Amino acid sequence: MYINEYGNPNNPKLILLAPMMISGANLYDLMSPYLKGDYFIIAPDQGGHGKAGAYICADDKKFLKQIGK
Repeated sequence: MYINEYGNPNNPKLILLAPMMISGANLYDLMSPYLKGDYFIIAPDQGGHGKAGAYICADDKKFLKQIGK
C-alpha cells in the first residue's frame, strides 16, 4: 500500500478510497475540482495499483498472520 497525501494537514481530513482498477492519485485527479482545496486528502493506492507496487499472495499471507488466522 502507498499513501498519497494532498493539501494542508491542518484542514479537515478526507479519505478517498478508490475502487478497483484506479489508483488513489487518479481518483484525486478526478475529484480535486470538487474539493476546492478545503480538505487534507488521504488517497491510498492498494497493492497492484499506482505507486503501491505489485500485489502478491505474500501480502495476504502476512495479513492473515497479523490477524492470527
